[in-house]
Amino acid sequence: VSTSGYDHVVARVSKDTEVVETFRAPLCSAADDDPFELTLSVPAELASHRIEVALAASGVETLVADVDDVVAGDILIVQGQSNAVARQFDGDANGNQGPFLRSFGTRAEDGLATSADLSWHTAEGNASEGPGAVGQWSLRLGRLLIEAHGVPIAILNGARGGRPITYFQRNDDDPEDLASSYGRLLYRARAAAVDGRVRAILWYQGEADSGDPIGHHDGFVALYEDWREDFPSVEQVYVTQIRNGCGSPSSEVREVQRRFADELDSVSVMSTTGLDAHDGCHYAYEGGYELLGVRYAALLGRDLYGDPDVPDIDAPNVDRLEASADAAEVTLFSRDAASTLTFDPGAEAHFVLEGSSAVVTSGRAEGATIVLVIAGDARGATGLTYLGHSGAGPWVTNATGIGLLGFHAVPIEGL
Repeated sequence: VSTSGYDHVVARVSKDTEVVETFRAPLCSAADDDPFELTLSVPAELASHRIEVALAASGVETLVADVDDVVAGDILIVQGQSNAVARQFDGDANGNQGPFLRSFGTRAEDGLATSADLSWHTAEGNASEGPGAVGQWSLRLGRLLIEAHGVPIAILNGARGGRPITYFQRNDDDPEDLASSYGRLLYRARAAAVDGRVRAILWYQGEADSGDPIGHHDGFVALYEDWREDFPSVEQVYVTQIRNGCGSPSSEVREVQRRFADELDSVSVMSTTGLDAHDGCHYAYEGGYELLGVRYAALLGRDLYGDPDVPDIDAPNVDRLEASADAAEVTLFSRDAASTLTFDPGAEAHFVLEGSSAVVTSGRAEGATIVLVIAGDARGATGLTYLGHSGAGPWVTNATGIGLLGFHAVPIEGL
């Protein structure tokens, strides 16, 4: 306090027009520059709060500061390429906007623009960049979490289209380097004082790494380790597996992504097969980004909010492959034994027997397994690959419509 004569500092928290808490701190002396400390709490709820600070002298108060429209809630980070940018291509996501879905700062390539915006904004789903830009599926995800769990959500999105994984790495000599993507995102999180409060990071990138599975692997592991250091509160990291389309990413890159959940603690992998509204690179909102947001809302609901662990929340993932005695069939066993799978006619065209001229001619679903019928001698096959494809179906999906994760050269038992 820089003016003498006051004996207390008083802070009040109001919800609507009602004061819900009052905090008082005595001032130690009548001298100028008298220090004080108050710890205020605001509940994580769908309500706006106002905080007023006053100085008191012999019971008479003078208002010196107030902050309106304060909420408390959960923080998510989204990062990656253009499908993490997830701007509007076809369809409007901003019907998901609301007063309890927010972002901090500006998503921009320019470090000066980043440092110039230290404000909170209503989260924006359709824009490619700018204040509050979070992307369409992120906006849908946030809206669903708010509706299901009654907690405000803030999303910080630092994505940039068409960039390889090297672009997203940290400058270890200057982690907040505003010339780097990592630095701009970390700067925003620290400026908002939420870097120690982030609950989850959602990553969608890899198209630009095309045929470099080793580089993609090593780059993601480095990012993961840096995130654990700079965002120590993160409970879960979610990787979105890429699919055929722009950049012509190899099945080897997709296999690397599928295995991140096996290699790294607290990592889940979500597929993008099964999303029909795909233009060969990006997605329309309906049937594309909207559905991705729905699927992530179910995952985060279970992992972060204690929703029941029911079947078919995760993407179907191959556990093992087994050939019949005559090698005329190969059975794919899903990791979720309680899953209910569906095999669309025509999906067999997207399975490849590596190292063999034999081909998959049809398939059928049996509970949590897929039985593939083989034509030709498959005994020399070195493994099975599921490529998926661009555009709409046919697919292999679970009961909630989530598509099978792509995989590469998984060995077949019995061959």
